[in-house]
Amino acid sequence: MKKNLLIFLLLFGVAYFFTNGFLNTFFQQDEWNGFGLVTYLSHQPIWAWFNMLTGQHLVPFTSSSWLVFYRIFGFEAGYYALTSLLLHTFAAFLVYYFIKSLSKDTVVSLLTALLFITNSRASLAFIHLAVFSNTIPCLILIILFFLYLGKIIQKKIYGKKDAGILAALFLTAVFFREDAFILIPLLPIYIFIYNRKALVKQNLPFFSIFYAFAVTFFIFRFVMQLVNPIALNVSNKSYLTTYLYNAITFPVKLVIQNLFEGYYTIQMFIYQHSQLLYPVQLSAEVINTIYLDLVFLAIFNVVAVVSFIVFRGIKDKSVWKNIYFFIAWILIDALLLASVGRRMNLIEGRYLYLSSVAVLFILSVILVKVYRSGSPHLILGVFKKMLVIIVIIGFLISSYLRMQKDIKTFETQGQVRKQILSGIMKVHPAIPKNTIFFVKCKDECYRNSEFGVSNSLVLPFSSGPGWIIMLYYSRQNEKAYAPFFTRFEGETELWDWKVGRYTKVKNQDFLWDMGAQGYRKIGDYSFGYFVSEDFLRETIKKNNLNKNIVIGLEYDEKNFKIEDISNRIRNEL
Repeated sequence: MKKNLLIFLLLFGVAYFFTNGFLNTFFQQDEWNGFGLVTYLSHQPIWAWFNMLTGQHLVPFTSSSWLVFYRIFGFEAGYYALTSLLLHTFAAFLVYYFIKSLSKDTVVSLLTALLFITNSRASLAFIHLAVFSNTIPCLILIILFFLYLGKIIQKKIYGKKDAGILAALFLTAVFFREDAFILIPLLPIYIFIYNRKALVKQNLPFFSIFYAFAVTFFIFRFVMQLVNPIALNVSNKSYLTTYLYNAITFPVKLVIQNLFEGYYTIQMFIYQHSQLLYPVQLSAEVINTIYLDLVFLAIFNVVAVVSFIVFRGIKDKSVWKNIYFFIAWILIDALLLASVGRRMNLIEGRYLYLSSVAVLFILSVILVKVYRSGSPHLILGVFKKMLVIIVIIGFLISSYLRMQKDIKTFETQGQVRKQILSGIMKVHPAIPKNTIFFVKCKDECYRNSEFGVSNSLVLPFSSGPGWIIMLYYSRQNEKAYAPFFTRFEGETELWDWKVGRYTKVKNQDFLWDMGAQGYRKIGDYSFGYFVSEDFLRETIKKNNLNKNIVIGLEYDEKNFKIEDISNRIRNEL
């Protein structure tokens, strides 16, 4: 017990060091959508949490856990960051415990856990506050699934209770994140590898109970995906082509992108220079994809050759069983992830979190094997040990630098956004039932490029400022504002990146999308957000509104301060 506590504290200390500054971060983008969603759902019947027909994902436990965080922490992002750090540490500890139960090797287990907890390639899964509440609990439950299976694996006959517990763990995990579908094919693979004698007729009730739950749920989700009018269309030709491309390339990418940094730089270089070779025949995007995939394949071949050389010296059958199991883990994860619905030249960090366990275990086996291997020549033996140490140190340093770079960016941008929202609440601590916000820059907007958004959006948020401002005020009367965080059939304007201007659209989540502006009235309450004075004037006229409900705000980009200019704006209207 003391040893386990010591390992947990050690892992937490490493995580805290590598994520220095993380507790000072702020919400980036999708977190705001989550706040609006749970605000709406908390005033709906319980079945609304299952979101059956209104979204692409069925993850009620993610939504409910986010509501719990919101009720406890409010908009204090530091508490969310600390929770994420603790969950990530617990996941790393379970990785250590799981690997040790399989390998019986403390060094391999500790090294895998160390590489996992510091892996910057997958760090968006825990330093992006919108993601941690589903990625980490899902992985924790997947590992608990196999830990329980490991405790009963040597039994020849598995009981109905065992099937029920595993089905409950599966269902709980998949209600956090659909990555848990990996358990459906991995269960028989695990049993086949570690105790194939259990694949007998007497265990038919065990498999029947588990797969009755799992397959029924899988079919249900697939059907819901087909009938959902706003969900991803999984039956069209374009989707199938994309899936095939992802399924072929993802196994290689999951391995390589969990091991190495710098691919974004390579991607940008290829993108900028590819048209010099193919100025007419192929687009830069297509060439970029081809070249980048070739880079992945070339590096993978080198890794595969090195792995083959090392693995040839492994005689222990138990080690080979673990290697086979985690290769299956990677391949199945790639096949499931391929259904994401879009082609990925570079796999996003949050999608690497699950596969990183398998990839980093295999890496750890290779490193420990090389370090422990004997050599007839002293110099060669020292060289191999030094090489292993250099690889580990290189992995840790690159991870630290990458995480610190991302965290500093999040921290800098987050503090500005936090200051803006505090400034708005300071000049207007409360608002009337009917309110429209109009925001403009003090001078010509020029600093939004520092935040990766257009200057035409005025405020430097990567999601709708109107939605975020409405969230802050909704806490004063949540029941009244909850219905506003849904789709809006009325007219709104969204920023169109392709044409570089606002375009009018309908049937969108009210004020959620980047730069969204518009007005909505529900019952006795109404709310609006505008940066275009012409659109504001048009809306006031169309809805016969009193211009005195307009709150005018002036945003000073020099010091990110907010000033009330309501009287001036009302006079101009």
